[in-house]
Amino acid sequence: MTFFDVPIIPSAPLRLGQRVTIREIVPCDDFLPSRSARGTNHYMAKEQEMRGIVVAIRPAEATLTEVVVRNERREDLEAFAHLTIQHIQNVTVAMSLTQRLIRRAMLPFLLDARRIPVDRQPVVLRNEWKWVDGRRVLREAGSYTNVMRRRRAGGDDM
Repeated sequence: MTFFDVPIIPSAPLRLGQRVTIREIVPCDDFLPSRSARGTNHYMAKEQEMRGIVVAIRPAEATLTEVVVRNERREDLEAFAHLTIQHIQNVTVAMSLTQRLIRRAMLPFLLDARRIPVDRQPVVLRNEWKWVDGRRVLREAGSYTNVMRRRRAGGDDM
């Protein structure tokens, strides 16, 4: 099992049966030019990824929900990934009415020990490299300049 905290809002709310791709991200604000937008967090997505189907959604704490994803690749060592995300109904997770009622009944018994802040406008750069003139360089599709250009034009950057 692998455990992840999810600091960004998924492109679609996580729900049972949904096919998802999980990439580990690391903050990279220290590596970007000082002219980068203030208040915008930057992350670099690692090359390794896990693809799978959401098989369970359950309350983890008072403000957090745990999403369990079964890995589709049988050759991987990890069979499941447990994602913990801030619970915002129909934004980060989409629970059925029954699941919401169970969550509501459990709230008085759930701890509120930790917080996972959610970035609403992060810049996620893909860690994809290619060789150019004997040098390893970041692919143009994931470069910081192109991501910011698409963002200013109103396009999707993820």
